[in-house]
Amino acid sequence: MLEYALFSTIVYTPLFVPILELAAVAKTIYPFIERKLNWSIFAAGIPPTRFIFPFLVVSSFISLLLTLHFQFLYPKAEYIQHLDYLRAKNKPLNEGIAENFWFKNDKGYFLHFQLIDLKGKKAFDGLYFKVNKNFNLQKVAYIPKADFKIDGNMIEIEAKNVNIYTKKGVEEKSILKLKIPYERKLLRVKKPSYFSLTELKDLILFSKKVGINYYPYLWELIKRLIVLVLTILVPSIAGMYLFSSTRLETFFKRITLLLVSLIGFYVALLLFQTLVFKNSTNPLYGLILIIPFAAWLLAIIGKEKINQVLIEFRDRFRL
Repeated sequence: MLEYALFSTIVYTPLFVPILELAAVAKTIYPFIERKLNWSIFAAGIPPTRFIFPFLVVSSFISLLLTLHFQFLYPKAEYIQHLDYLRAKNKPLNEGIAENFWFKNDKGYFLHFQLIDLKGKKAFDGLYFKVNKNFNLQKVAYIPKADFKIDGNMIEIEAKNVNIYTKKGVEEKSILKLKIPYERKLLRVKKPSYFSLTELKDLILFSKKVGINYYPYLWELIKRLIVLVLTILVPSIAGMYLFSSTRLETFFKRITLLLVSLIGFYVALLLFQTLVFKNSTNPLYGLILIIPFAAWLLAIIGKEKINQVLIEFRDRFRL
C-alpha cells in the first residue's frame, strides 16, 4: 500500500505542478495587493518584466526537472503503480486484451501485435522486424495471426506460413517460433505511459515506417509536452494578471478564474485522450484545444498588456 501511494505521487505530480506554481505566485503577490504596494510600483513606472522575469526563470528550471522526470522516473513509476494495483485487486495479468503490443530484444529485433487476446491465446496483425543502429530496416515479416501459450515466465509465440523479407530476398518459414519474457514486458508495453520521451519518439517513427497505429504514442508525447509548456507559461501569465489587481476581491476572483480554467483545460485533455485511444482520433487535433484556451487568456489579460511585456523582453535581451 505504501509503495502504491509513493509511485502514485510520482505519477500524478506533473499534473499538479502548474497548479502549485499558480498557488506559489499568488502567495508571492498577495502582500503587494494587500498593502497596495503594486500601486506605488505602477506609479514609479517600474515595468512588469521586473516581476515576471524571475517567475519565468524559476518555471523554466522546474520544466527542465519535469523533462527529466518524464524521461526517467515517470515511466517506471507508472508501470509499478499499475502492477501494484493489479496485485491489490487480485487481477491476473493473463486475462483481457492488450493493444499495441511491443517487444524489443538486445539484438535489435522488434515484435509488434496490434491486438492480443490474452484469454483466447491469439495475437493479430503483427510485425516482426530487425533494425540496425540507425533504425533502418534489415528484416521484416508480416504476421496476420499467431497462437501463443504462457509457459512459466515465458510467452511462446507460433506463427505459420510466414515470409521474412530481407535485402537479399525472401526467407520462407513454414513456422516462426518466438519466446519472450512474460508479465513485465507484456504489461510494460501495454500503455504508452510506460515509455520515456525518447522511447515514445522512436516508437512513433517505427510505427509510421511500418504502417502501425502510432496515435496513442504521439498523444502521450504531446500531452507531456503540453504539461511542460504549461509549467513555463502559468507562473508568468498568472503573475502578470494577478499583479494588476487593484483590490483584494479582484485578486481572489482572478485566482479562482485561473484555477478553474486550468482544471477545465485538463478535463478537456482527458476527454480528448479518450477519443485518441478508443476512436483513433489524430492527436494533432488535440492542439486545437490550445486555441480557445489561448484566446481566453488573451481576452482576460489584454492584448496591449501582452504586447507591452513582449516589447520589454525584446528590449531587455536586445532581440
